[in-house]
Amino acid sequence: LHLSLMAEQRTDDNWEVRYKDVTRAFIRRNLGDDLSDKKLLDLGCGTGLDLTYYELLGAEVYGSDASEEMLKEAAKRISLERLKVARHDNLPFNDEFFDVVTARFTLHYLEGLDECYEEVSRILKPKGKFIFLARHPLVDFQNKQALHYWKREVTAVPLYSNGVTVHSPTHTFSDYLSHLFLDRFNLEDFEEADDQHFGKEAQIIPSYIGIMATKR
Repeated sequence: LHLSLMAEQRTDDNWEVRYKDVTRAFIRRNLGDDLSDKKLLDLGCGTGLDLTYYELLGAEVYGSDASEEMLKEAAKRISLERLKVARHDNLPFNDEFFDVVTARFTLHYLEGLDECYEEVSRILKPKGKFIFLARHPLVDFQNKQALHYWKREVTAVPLYSNGVTVHSPTHTFSDYLSHLFLDRFNLEDFEEADDQHFGKEAQIIPSYIGIMATKR
């Protein structure tokens, strides 16, 4: 956790530079230029750096994270009243409260994606946007002990130039685009892309997927 905080703090705060990062560019493109009068929740908001950008676009921003330590850092940027320690399957917000929900590289840590989808659907207004980025299922497949696409494993994933290792379950495309997801949301945009920050494997297979959907 300490190393991940340091890595976020080293990141350039110049937003024009920051949003040339292809992973953030997908979110940026789907948000539009003006979020005035929109309520936005960032799931797994970490230290709140992305929230400050969404606020610049005019959004009334909120953040949730499982880590209280992360939210202490986020509170240096965003009002503490709008930050909640919460699991993605049990969000402390009212029904149809948000216009936009974002999640950048947090959903792949979840065991059950459908439980998260249920909650996001509940708190989003009709036609509200759900924009998320997650580790590509092919990266999960490559990291497995047994190269069995459908078999669920918990794999060790190095982050921040191998400075910290986290463990997360593997997922398939059908986990992300499940029957429940397609029942609750309309898929509007999809991307699978390279980000050289992920290392050499990103030159061979896509490193992440980006999905934008609207609530039915």
